[in-house]
Amino acid sequence: QQWAVGWAGHMAAQGLSGDLMFAQRPAAVAVLVAGETVAPGTEGHWSLSLLAHWQQQGVPVLRLHAQPVVAPSGAVPAEQAPTLLRCADAEDEAQQASAVILNAVLAERERGEAALPVALLALDRSAVRRMRAVLEGAGVRLADETGWRLSTTRAASALTRLVRAARPEATTEDWLDWLKSGWLPQEVDANGQSVVVADATAVFEAHCRKHQVLQAWAAHEDKQLPEVARVLVTWVQGVLAALHGRWLARGGRLSEWLLALQAALQSSGAWQVCQSDEAGWAAWQAVSGADATPDALAASPEAVPGAWAGLADKTRLDGHRFVRWVSDVMEATVFRPASPEQPDVVITTLARATLRPFAALVMPGGHLGQLGALEPVDPWLSGSWARSLNLSTPSERRAMQWEAWALLMHQPHMSCLVREGQGSEPLSPSPWLSQWSQTQGVALQPGTEPRQSQAVTVAPAGRPAPVLRPGLVPTRLTATAYEALRDCPYRYFAAHVLGLRSQDELEEGVDHADHGTWLHEVLRRFHTLRGQWPEGLSRAEALALWLRCVNEVAQEQGLTHAATRPYFAPYLADAERLGEVYLDWLATHEREGWQVQWMEHRVEAELRADMDGPLRLHGQIDRMDQAGSADGTRHVLIDYKTGNLTRLKAKVRTPDEDTQLAFYALLAQEAPPAQRGGAELPDVQAGYLHMHRDEVTLVPHDDVAETAQRLQQAIAVDWRRMQAGLGLAALGEGPACAHCEHAGLCRKAHWPVAVAATVSAADGGEA
Repeated sequence: QQWAVGWAGHMAAQGLSGDLMFAQRPAAVAVLVAGETVAPGTEGHWSLSLLAHWQQQGVPVLRLHAQPVVAPSGAVPAEQAPTLLRCADAEDEAQQASAVILNAVLAERERGEAALPVALLALDRSAVRRMRAVLEGAGVRLADETGWRLSTTRAASALTRLVRAARPEATTEDWLDWLKSGWLPQEVDANGQSVVVADATAVFEAHCRKHQVLQAWAAHEDKQLPEVARVLVTWVQGVLAALHGRWLARGGRLSEWLLALQAALQSSGAWQVCQSDEAGWAAWQAVSGADATPDALAASPEAVPGAWAGLADKTRLDGHRFVRWVSDVMEATVFRPASPEQPDVVITTLARATLRPFAALVMPGGHLGQLGALEPVDPWLSGSWARSLNLSTPSERRAMQWEAWALLMHQPHMSCLVREGQGSEPLSPSPWLSQWSQTQGVALQPGTEPRQSQAVTVAPAGRPAPVLRPGLVPTRLTATAYEALRDCPYRYFAAHVLGLRSQDELEEGVDHADHGTWLHEVLRRFHTLRGQWPEGLSRAEALALWLRCVNEVAQEQGLTHAATRPYFAPYLADAERLGEVYLDWLATHEREGWQVQWMEHRVEAELRADMDGPLRLHGQIDRMDQAGSADGTRHVLIDYKTGNLTRLKAKVRTPDEDTQLAFYALLAQEAPPAQRGGAELPDVQAGYLHMHRDEVTLVPHDDVAETAQRLQQAIAVDWRRMQAGLGLAALGEGPACAHCEHAGLCRKAHWPVAVAATVSAADGGEA
């Protein structure tokens, strides 16, 4: 039925009558078909109707059906028998099939004008796509008679992304997907300003990822948006205005949607690309039903031409249905690119390959489940029902496939490739291979390796150890950077010298960093407003102040917006309980004489050590408390943590492995008096304040002043080594490598065992 409707529609579009062939009266008619099976709806069935009609008119008719000739056993020479190539997996199959085709093409090119194309039988489309890429890379001229779904083309992707970007709820990722589709001019203008699309898109993306800007249509309201990105956003809003208006109108006629889509393409500059690109014009024709040429359409752009112009005026769709309709049209349309006049390789099906001359035939996918596989049974139309309605049945279609394949197997230079496995699943050859061999009395010959071997000298990947030239050694250092250096020098080089960073994900929700930033500001504001305890406020008043700070900071940081509120709700639900346990800890802490001296303080100091150049330490200390006693003023440096308490305790159990608190203690000791509140900190204490809804715990770092002095010496040694030109080797182990963003650069998994087990003097010498 689909074939009949499609054929009738095509004939009507061409202005031809459906019974034109029946009106012909030739002198004689001869029809040649492959095999004896005649299935309703096929060309063979249609030809029988014509022959019967012409015979009634007295026209001589002749119908011939080609069949393979069964040769006596041993009569077929081995060199003419089909070959069977066994492949390990899909990639091996694609490589071997491509090699067979290339060898045949080279042999045919030597024949000059008498050359015939090579047939690639498309049983497995995924394998054919891989082979097509290999063959096109080798300069082979291809003619694809099977085509592929229009939805897989770049043009279809650009159209669907454009429509999705116009949605009122479109995210910045939707805009970025469209802006990166490649269907835009190099430069665009908005409000008298010109920007380069690629550069402006990069700035816009970096800003959105850093500040988690998710709602695209609200991006222009962001006061921190860079000017070049603001120009781009203004231009995008103008381009999408027509489509966006249809979304806001909650739908309209299909013709209105198509005109809005055409307007968006024209205003964005993508219309010229659509007209010049073969797949692009096919995509527009599929969506609009246009049968005019690009020049004819340009002459009358005010209306949507096409086969269903009348239907488009009557059909109403909302935005979501229009998006789904466009996707369905792209998925249902087959795109066949134009073929060269003299192709080297023809990609075709079994039925279309029969009775045609080819220099060689290559058939990948000869394994069980692919060659001769039964078609899925239509749940609404069984075989008996199809037969009673004069429709083809699965058994008839399978018989036609067998007859076509049997004819092809008798052609010279036929190569069948069988995959022995797909991932962890073993595969076996199709039963059709042995069945054909037994019925025809011809044994399949094992094929030889078609690929040419090439000797390659193995060059193992060594441990990278980049050297910093004089003047490139960093002169500023943070606790995070030095911890990266201690974990793995190469990680420090990649992240803090080269400045390599992974891009933040654009996603809804709240991550650990958002929670930490919120909690730090809540604690700072609470202590700023609260003053001294217990003289200032009662416990109930302090808890009320805590909750006030919780809600104010959450609102200021955008954590109560519609997009983030559901994800931040658990933290707000725990806020009151967290405030209660924190006030309990604070009461005990202050009864011991401790008072907050300052919070969230940026400190910078120059490291006093024997080095060739200056090195400044800098960072932000969460909190410094002080307490007076008979022995003088004591100070404790506090860093807030919300992670695993057991890991924190294990971290401070070996003080020299705890970089952060020791670094902050050294920073506080070396900082100018004005930066540390004017106090001397020779015996500063330090600890992690673990914040949890069940309990607030101070995890002390014992003897942090001594640890800080040892850290100072270690930093000086490391910097002297870098200044001397020693390599920053990739020495990470354990967790440092398990969660490293730069593992693809050092490629530790590819090092030889001998290299990975030793550290040369050039790689660093002393650890």
